[in-house]
Amino acid sequence: MMVQDSSPPPRRPLSDETLAVVREALVAHARAPESGDDVHAALARLGDEARANGVLPEEMLVALKRIWADVAAHDVGTLPSDQHRLLQQLVTLSIKSYYR
Repeated sequence: MMVQDSSPPPRRPLSDETLAVVREALVAHARAPESGDDVHAALARLGDEARANGVLPEEMLVALKRIWADVAAHDVGTLPSDQHRLLQQLVTLSIKSYYR
């Protein structure tokens, strides 16, 4: 008698293509926060891919925060308080996209 494997399927990492789309959208969002369509679409893609690949939500957020830290470090026009507020919004959008 064979024992059935009940372990979860192996996780696949987030694709470089999706991470690049997110980075591009975050750069645009940091420069013009009022235009959010691209960032919404990019974060929806990130959440969908993370969920489909078995990436845990906290791992998805770590990837998002790494990208944001790099974007924010190179964007000298945004105040740190604005950067923190934007990051909070991005995290919220990412979590919503993961669980929708």
